[in-house]
Amino acid sequence: MKYLVLSLFPGADLFGEAFEKEGFCVVRGPELILGQDICTWSTIPDKFDVVIGGPPCKSFSSVGRWKKTTWHNLIPEFERVVAEARPLVFVMENVGEAPIPHIEGYAIKDFILNAHHYGANQNRNRRFSFGYRYDGGLKSWPFHIEDSLPVHLRTPDPFPTVIATEGKFPTNCAGRKIGRRLTIKEVCDLQGVPGKAEAWFLKPRGISKRVVFRKEFTYVLIGNAVEMKTGRVIARAVRNGLKYLETRE
Repeated sequence: MKYLVLSLFPGADLFGEAFEKEGFCVVRGPELILGQDICTWSTIPDKFDVVIGGPPCKSFSSVGRWKKTTWHNLIPEFERVVAEARPLVFVMENVGEAPIPHIEGYAIKDFILNAHHYGANQNRNRRFSFGYRYDGGLKSWPFHIEDSLPVHLRTPDPFPTVIATEGKFPTNCAGRKIGRRLTIKEVCDLQGVPGKAEAWFLKPRGISKRVVFRKEFTYVLIGNAVEMKTGRVIARAVRNGLKYLETRE
């Protein structure tokens, strides 16, 4: 069976891409950069097996607090859409300081994962909150994260976290390691952006009548995405859990 996934707040949607690489069929939800507003959007109940997404983290991230700026918290919109869609499982990605989602009828379990522990060349801690729909009682938790790589198989001396403000605040990130901001290609490589998408991000602005995002926004788009290796770990946990549940029916 090919499971159907709804990806919310997709952006560059490396999270959705990770699920596709693990055999899921992914449908993208509304995206602000395309002029679409999740606050006015609704979905269909009982059609999606999984809902995934990373609501904007600026309200909770250390960078957002440092800038002393108040951002709109969209986690309630993620919760609303999940409640409407009624998937068997959802996964919300965010910074560790973000609140854990709560949706009636779902058991919640969260994990803090470091992308470096799963093969990425950066130290990137993110919280992944799993929700599992159940009726009347939860006998066992079906979604398990695989073991991290042994230390000797991890990349030595990893980069600091790739952040959305890489284009503006190089001293907060790669500047500590290499004395300059990362290039777009380096950001793509560290985040695991697929080759075709990377080539598009690297195109000069305006090529072939397509307006490629300005450089600063490209950093935001890629830096906000879920690192690919970690995304695939999450996708495998969901896939294996769903297959286990099928055998129990």
